[in-house]
Amino acid sequence: MLKISDIQKRKAGAVVDPIMADSEYESREAALKLSREASSYGLNLRDFLDLAVDLSEGEEKELHEKGLSGFEIVSKKMNLPMKNDLRNQISLAQASDTFATKPGSRIMFPYTIDGVLRWNDRQNDLENVEDIIASSRTINGNELIRIIAEDTPDDRKTFTVPEGARIPVRKVKTSSQAVTIYKHASGMEFTYEFERRNMIDIVQPFASRIERDLRQSKLACATSILMNGDGVNGAAIAFDAAGAGKDTMLSYDNLIELVIKSVKDNNPVDTLCGDIDAYWQYVRIFMNSTSSAFFSDQAAERGAPLLTLGKRIFGPLNFVLNSNVPAGKVLAFNRADTLEELVESGSRVQEETKAIMEQITTYVRSENAGYALIYPKTRYLMTYRKDD
Repeated sequence: MLKISDIQKRKAGAVVDPIMADSEYESREAALKLSREASSYGLNLRDFLDLAVDLSEGEEKELHEKGLSGFEIVSKKMNLPMKNDLRNQISLAQASDTFATKPGSRIMFPYTIDGVLRWNDRQNDLENVEDIIASSRTINGNELIRIIAEDTPDDRKTFTVPEGARIPVRKVKTSSQAVTIYKHASGMEFTYEFERRNMIDIVQPFASRIERDLRQSKLACATSILMNGDGVNGAAIAFDAAGAGKDTMLSYDNLIELVIKSVKDNNPVDTLCGDIDAYWQYVRIFMNSTSSAFFSDQAAERGAPLLTLGKRIFGPLNFVLNSNVPAGKVLAFNRADTLEELVESGSRVQEETKAIMEQITTYVRSENAGYALIYPKTRYLMTYRKDD
């Protein structure tokens, strides 16, 4: 695989003109060549064009200053709009015409659909994997070996050392952890006759559902690792605050006990995950008006000592809706220290090639991603209800 730093810069026209050639054969061959070049760097077409188009001068520089990336500049020159703008005489029907008449342009089909999804009003999903991960980064290959430092609280202690005495040295061991990347994908299939006779925005609702299915698949995978471990690190720490019966509620006192335990463990939690029932019980905590603090304030007005919290010790707790967490349980963790997403680069190349060569369009929204725990003991699974 070639190094990304070796990508040769080029004008947008050098990409567009061969693909938009009058000859169907030349158009198709130019697109296949471009796809193979992107694949040789381990990149999908969007990322490759963002890096390969020269934005330093000319029309490309002017468009880049208006906020367009290299990929978006190429799309504009190929007459592939991603939204209706009738005031400026731009219609999504233009994209359908381009795909029908220029076979090589079909390499852009999956990305055009993605762009339409971003521009069209669509349901803002209540559940997203982005809400529970610390970071996401792109890697090459379908497996990553991570080197993890294994230390203990005793290893992290600092000692008072007399003058001339030997300074204690920490011994930190390392181990290798293999992170397997899984493909999360969903798609739909239709012929170019359908595409030619119907505008791209007709496909949009179906593609939007595919996008949601992809995000739900990733969220389920990430949640499973948070609760059960990743094969090297064990399951989340169990915290039992449950009563028997379906009437048992999630309480403020239970949450405070969980937070205090995490602080004592030197891993203060800041994120809670639960299903819609847990979320409603979380909301009801704010509706409870019986508070001993109210009575202490009344007493202070009559001369009793005024009780204040002073400096805020506990940070805020953010609740994330996640239907993958079992009923009667809440998953708590420190978001910045817990889970990392690893996305494989260039995993869409096969779909691009099929879009050029075949007469049946298979629109596949796929992503090869895996998840790894950053620190193993930052997760707690609280049981607040046991259904008998």
